[in-house]
Amino acid sequence: MTQAGEKTGLTLDEFMALDGHYEIIDGRLVSKYGDDPMTGAGALHQFLAQNANRILDHYVFPRGIGAILGDNTTFHMHSNPQSLKDTFEPDVAFVRADTIPSGWDIEKPFPGVPTLAIEVISPGEKAAEIMGKVRAYLEKGTEEVWLMFPRTTEVHQYQQGIAQPRVYVMGDTLDASALFPGIEGLTVQALFALPEWLTTQLSST
Repeated sequence: MTQAGEKTGLTLDEFMALDGHYEIIDGRLVSKYGDDPMTGAGALHQFLAQNANRILDHYVFPRGIGAILGDNTTFHMHSNPQSLKDTFEPDVAFVRADTIPSGWDIEKPFPGVPTLAIEVISPGEKAAEIMGKVRAYLEKGTEEVWLMFPRTTEVHQYQQGIAQPRVYVMGDTLDASALFPGIEGLTVQALFALPEWLTTQLSST
C-alpha cells in the first residue's frame, strides 16, 4: 500500500480509491490536513471555508460567470490520469465558466486547474508542502491563490506574474478586482468571523 510521503505514480482510479484525506504534490502522496490522513478538518476550518464560499458565491452565482466549489472537489491540475503528479482539493475554489473543458463529466474530478484556489491552513500542514502547492497552482494556470491563516487571522494573496504575496490583516479589504470586479464585503474580518451564537456559547463554557 502506498504511504504518505512516498512517490506514487498512482493512477486516477487508484487515487480515488484511497481511504483518507490525501493530495498529491509533485508526485508525492501527502495527508491533506496534517500527519494523520484519517483525520479531517476541524469545525473552525469549515466555518472559515464557508465564509469565503458564501461571500464569493453571492457575487458569482447571480452573474452566471462560473462556480464556487467546496473542498470535496478534486482538481487534477492537468496531470496524466495514468500517473498523477499534482492532485489538489482546495478548501474553496472558483472556476470561471469559460475554462470548463468541453465534455467534462461533472461526476468526476476536474481535469484542469481552479481559477482561484483558497486554502485554510491547518496547524499540522508543513510549510514546504503549502508552498509546493502554491507554486504548482500558479505554474499550471491558476490565476490567484489565497492562504487563510486562522491563528494569525491573515490572508496571503498570490497572483500570476507577481513575485511577492500581498498580506492582509484585520481591518483590511482584499483587492479581488482582477477576478470579481466590484465585489463587496470581502474583508479579513468577514473571512474570519464566527457566528454570534457560537461565540456566545463558547464564551459561556
